[in-house]
Order: sequence, then structure tokens, then C-alpha cells
Amino acid sequence: MRVLALGVTAGNHLGNDFLSIKKDFGAKGDGITDDTAAVQAALSNGGNIYFPVGIYVVTTLAGASDSILWCSGPVVIKRKSNASGNQPLLSFTSKSNWSILGPFRFDGNKASQTASNAANNIEIVACYSWKIDGIQSCNAKTNPSVGYGSGLVILASGNGSQTSQSVVTRS
Repeated sequence: MRVLALGVTAGNHLGNDFLSIKKDFGAKGDGITDDTAAVQAALSNGGNIYFPVGIYVVTTLAGASDSILWCSGPVVIKRKSNASGNQPLLSFTSKSNWSILGPFRFDGNKASQTASNAANNIEIVACYSWKIDGIQSCNAKTNPSVGYGSGLVILASGNGSQTSQSVVTRS
């Protein structure tokens, strides 16, 4: 049993079992199939989601509160070729109590995107009580004219004030 954090293993975190993105939601993880619907269904379900080794091709995903995304081996979340819009590959907006525990690699697939559809790989907005461990972000498609295209963007707001911090990863 893999240890996720001190005293926490894949089967006992929050007293819940992990649901498999493949077995329970029908994702393929073959690097070809568009897995957006299956992965988004799992994320919308919340809870503890296990990703078996694979390459999951998606357009854009929105995370949920009270969830853990976990994998035991290399997993790639890859932006679908010519994905439309400037939406992040994965976003958490006004969510709490969530974690991403890798090794996950978020791949913006910039070689297969048009100049107009630049986007951040991971975007975290107004969230609290969250943890990211063991992730890599690469190949974010940048477009300076629209201000998009970082590997990881963290925006925090509250009490009428807003601060932002952008962490750009190696592309």
C-alpha cells in the first residue's frame, strides 16, 4: 500500500476507498481517446479518485471540493490537439479541501495548439485548504497578447482585495 502522507494510505484516507478513473468512470488513458467526459464525471463526483498509469487526453477540466486525485505511477493529463478556447487544462475555483498527489504531468500540448487558443495548464482561484504534491507542468501554449499560457497560476481573493501570483514552469 502506497503512503500518501504520514499515516495516510490510498485505501484509508478520510475513511473512503478510491474510485478508479478507468473502472468506475470509463476513461481509457490510451493517449488517443478523448477522456474529457469520463475524467470530468469523476472530478464532479468528488471524493477520492485513482488514476492508473496512462495518458488521458482532455480539453478542459474543473475540480471539486473535498476530493483527492491520486496515482501510483506516471500519469499524463494532456490537452487535446487544437482544443478551443483559453480555458485552463485543470482549474479549481472557490474550492476547498482538495489534493493532487502525483506523479502527475500536466501537458499543454503546445505543438498541437493554434496561436489563439493559449491557456494555463493549472489554474487555482480563491481556494483554501489544498495540496499539490508530485506534479509537473509542461508545454503550456503561451499568447502574450491575451495574457495566458503559464504552467501554474494561483489567484487569491477575499475581503474586497485581490492578489495574484503566477508561477511559470519550464516549457
